Amino acid sequence: MTTGNHGQRPPVLAAIVHDVLRRAPEPFVTLADLVETVKCRAARLRIPYDAEAITTALALVARSRPLLATSTPRVLVERPPDPPVLSRDDARAIVRRLGVAVGIEQAA
Repeated sequence: MTTGNHGQRPPVLAAIVHDVLRRAPEPFVTLADLVETVKCRAARLRIPYDAEAITTALALVARSRPLLATSTPRVLVERPPDPPVLSRDDARAIVRRLGVAVGIEQAA
């Protein structure tokens, strides 16, 4: 939704940005996610917006609070080492055994 006259919209959109940030269950990690959420909220409220109005609103809000998560917590997970690589002969033997186990006859 766009409008040619967005001079009065940035304060309204800034209020939407504040509300979106306040209600978010987790901090936004990317600006794209935040912008999309703001645009959806504005559209639901039938508030006209354009890229410049959204950018201005984000700049207004950024003066008083961070827009995005400052750091993404990383969780280190140990995983077991990869199994050794099978040779073609070993793979063929396994496939043959599986075929016999499920009753599929294979050509020699």
